[in-house]
Amino acid sequence: MAAAWTQALGISHYVICRAHRITARHLEHLMALREHTRIQLTLVVSGPTPAALAPILKAVPHHPTEALESARLHLQTGQQQTSAPAGHDHWWHPAPLPAPEDEPWYELPPRPRRPAVVTPRQGAPARPSVDRPHPIVIALPAFTHPDDYPGTSHQAVAQRIHTRIAHPVHAAAVAARVLAGYDTEQLSQITLSTPQRPSADLPANLPAWMLPLQEAARIYTELQGHIRTDLPAHLSGANRPFRLTSWEQDDVAHATETCRLIPAPIRKRPSNPRKRRP
Repeated sequence: MAAAWTQALGISHYVICRAHRITARHLEHLMALREHTRIQLTLVVSGPTPAALAPILKAVPHHPTEALESARLHLQTGQQQTSAPAGHDHWWHPAPLPAPEDEPWYELPPRPRRPAVVTPRQGAPARPSVDRPHPIVIALPAFTHPDDYPGTSHQAVAQRIHTRIAHPVHAAAVAARVLAGYDTEQLSQITLSTPQRPSADLPANLPAWMLPLQEAARIYTELQGHIRTDLPAHLSGANRPFRLTSWEQDDVAHATETCRLIPAPIRKRPSNPRKRRP
């Protein structure tokens, strides 16, 4: 997950404070992250080098420093990110977690009929329960064009998704629900547009705040070995971004509610009884 977010958000430098408290296993994970993403990694250690860190430092090139001025110089000469990259401004304004009691809820767009659900689960609640007696609910429109999303409502939703959902695939899945109102059972059937198959359930021109989520989900799925890079997207599986098990569908539903998002009520079509002939 960390590798997917690091690459998708363009993070180039991690500073790990109190690194002397990190276990040997976590240090190995950090070094694997550094090797895979090619980031600059700075470990802040208080006191002597811990036993778990010593053998790792022997195996990787590093530059130790103890003086405060040299440490400041190291940080100033490193690859510093002073402003948000283009299209990433939503990720620099975190939303509080847990959500405050007076935070407004947003109602997802109406659920589309496509993609059809092959084997829908039975007994899944269509609309989560809201603990507050009179919640503030704001309806979100379905996605039509990227220029339709300059408002504060969608900015707030983007900030909640990034701050409150750690799993990149689950975050992108919740974003897909925000854009089109898909139910959790429909997510596994969603397809992306490809050159071979331009017609898809999610359009190619997505809003800017969705693009890093989609990229992080793609990287994570590729790291899991679910995408064959030697095949076109419509054959490799890259055009189906959400491979969700039944329990992951529950996780996505929980993440949706954590972001104060609720599905629109399912509107039943009026029945037209056949008229009896006289």
